[in-house]
Amino acid sequence: VSELDADGDGNVDMFEMKADIRSWFGTRHKPVRALIIVDVQNDFIDGTLALRHCPAGQDGADVVPKINALMEAVAFDVVAVSLDWHPQEHCSFHESVTAGLSPSPIHPTQPKIEDVPNMAVFSPVLLTAPDGTPMPQTLWPRHCVNDGWGSETHPGLKIGSHNADFVVKKGMNPAIDSYSAFFDNSKFQQTTMLSELRKRDVTHTYIVGIAYDVCVAFTALHAAEEGFVTTVLEDACAGVTHEGIAEQSRIMKDAGITIANCDQLPSLIANQSGSGEQIATAKMVKLARASTLSIEKQAAQIKASYRKFDSVNAVVNNAVVPVMEMVSKGSVKSVKAVTGSA
Repeated sequence: VSELDADGDGNVDMFEMKADIRSWFGTRHKPVRALIIVDVQNDFIDGTLALRHCPAGQDGADVVPKINALMEAVAFDVVAVSLDWHPQEHCSFHESVTAGLSPSPIHPTQPKIEDVPNMAVFSPVLLTAPDGTPMPQTLWPRHCVNDGWGSETHPGLKIGSHNADFVVKKGMNPAIDSYSAFFDNSKFQQTTMLSELRKRDVTHTYIVGIAYDVCVAFTALHAAEEGFVTTVLEDACAGVTHEGIAEQSRIMKDAGITIANCDQLPSLIANQSGSGEQIATAKMVKLARASTLSIEKQAAQIKASYRKFDSVNAVVNNAVVPVMEMVSKGSVKSVKAVTGSA
């Protein structure tokens, strides 16, 4: 019973029961396997946010032949593609924020607000979430602007946005970023990913793409939270920083997500059946949700502090800045964890 009770409150609610039924019974009786290709788009490969120019120096182009070979080797039941799909001015864009054009204004607890116009690319900043609370954001170069060349899937990808089973566009709300293919960063809204997977009775998700330590990791963690048997194929991914890659690998493993290479997948699929996997899946859902709930408690304390104290300095020194630093370093899995939004 403890494995059914994901949040550990002593009760198995309807949400937990549905997730467990999907994962336990689905994995045993009728596994449906979905490949999720995350953000293999021109701007992340040859454009404004090309990964080879990021600190890890990994080339996003290298994932394309890996993903193509994977689709030839494994007959996935479903292939889904996610796309970053931003408006011209977006709260995640360095150009928008530093020019004072961010749809989400700078939060009053941002240290040295006067220095924001001179911030460098990749700097962390505190913006104002739709509910008025502090919202940590990394400043990325303008990328994947909707309907532009940079937002298109790489032309070498055999299954892209033109012929996938379905396509999910994210980051369309100018006021909040969306790393995960399931939800925006504060879980104010969800994409169509979950409903499309449920519609097709998917039980297993295999996640590849860009960037490993950002959108791939957030997507994998949300897939695990929703009860899918989740595997990340790390050699079909590319990341931003070595530190972020290592940290997100640890977080995903702690959540029960399998990290594997593409050549391991056929044997992994052969072993992903039976009662052993049912128990493992139940534990994965519990671990993924427990880790989120743990950070949500910290977020609740932050929001309580913010509302309790009139002094900006008290909030900045005691709560906001440390969390902003954790997000910047990749040690917080989701901006939802910081805002505590449901």
